[in-house]
Amino acid sequence: MSYMSSLSFFKNSIVPMGEDVIHTVCGVMEYECFEQDQFICQRGEQGEKFYVILKGKVRVIVSSSINDCSEYETCQLEEGVGFGEFALLQHQPRIASIQCVVKTELAVLTKENYLNIIGKAESKRMEDQIRFLKCFSIFKNWTKGNIMKISYFFKEKTYTRKTVIFHEGDKASEIILIKSGELEISKSMRTFAHKRPSLMRIFSPPQNANIALLGPGQMVGDEILNSDKHFYTCTVHSLFATILVMSKVDFLARVKSEDIQDLLASENETKEKMRSLRMTSLVKLQNISSPKIEIKHSKSFGKKSESRINPIVNTQISNSIFKRKTSRFKALNQDDIRQIASKARVNLYTSSSHSFLHTNLGRLISPLYSRVHEETLGQSFSSPLKIVQKRILSREGLLKSRKQSPENDWMIKNIKQ
Repeated sequence: MSYMSSLSFFKNSIVPMGEDVIHTVCGVMEYECFEQDQFICQRGEQGEKFYVILKGKVRVIVSSSINDCSEYETCQLEEGVGFGEFALLQHQPRIASIQCVVKTELAVLTKENYLNIIGKAESKRMEDQIRFLKCFSIFKNWTKGNIMKISYFFKEKTYTRKTVIFHEGDKASEIILIKSGELEISKSMRTFAHKRPSLMRIFSPPQNANIALLGPGQMVGDEILNSDKHFYTCTVHSLFATILVMSKVDFLARVKSEDIQDLLASENETKEKMRSLRMTSLVKLQNISSPKIEIKHSKSFGKKSESRINPIVNTQISNSIFKRKTSRFKALNQDDIRQIASKARVNLYTSSSHSFLHTNLGRLISPLYSRVHEETLGQSFSSPLKIVQKRILSREGLLKSRKQSPENDWMIKNIKQ
């Protein structure tokens, strides 16, 4: 029972109906086995059974057109997938042939059991599918029967956020209908990595510009009708996104009306114009935010070289940036030091500060400095402290008075002799 519940068909269709329905379905199911390349059912036959793949793989073969006898493989179904419901619900012949790729084991429900047990739920699911497809303009005027036929060729897929469904330039081979979630459409746009003039800006890698955000009921990839490559990159924007996918070959084979193709072409042209305007606006904004650049050509050495120059930048100014500036501390004289000391407190924390003041004051003020005040100032500068303006001025006055004393004059005369 747990194995059957893990199969995708049971998980999506039977399990939500309750355990009683699961037990009932498993109780009436039969087992069948087919060998490789053996046909399980043929196109045009009356449908009498519904199948669930337990093990193996089958291919779905359809006709290339309604009145054409040639056939081709449209997709392959693997373990857990159910098939054959269309003929049972609509009481119509099979629209596709099912052939085994490898030896395949199947769980089978007869038409009667299928309709009695899960027919209503499956019928509702198919009605929802038809209602969803009718939201698209190309299917708006289709009959219920035709929509049900083409719905058989859609394959449902679910992706998580930031998953890239296709890249710009990839080969275009599918039409995508958004069932739930949001998809982001973006296109590469060259931008400048630096605001300053630089040759590296020429080689800046392109960035993706967000062109559109698409939601449920919108089509993606319809530009492939006129091209073999995608013009944009498609990425999942929401946490989860569920899409219906049909191959380009199947779509063109089933949608042959000229009116529908003209409608698609008109809608695609309108979308392309809007996206083109969006891209133009983004490029203009980028050019405004980037600095203006001149391109100069020179023919030196017989070759054309390009140099990117910002007209705002002055050569003299740029050269002056690299000139070595003289330190303001080296330019200070005795008067500057006294002025700074008189306006603010001075912090002396290092031996270099002590050495600088100790030596220069002694040399500039008095020859008697080293003999008379060396011991006093040495004790004052022996540890980090803050000298207040009043104390500095008082010491300066003391030194001046010593300089003007007779003893000082006598010492100066002896030194000169």
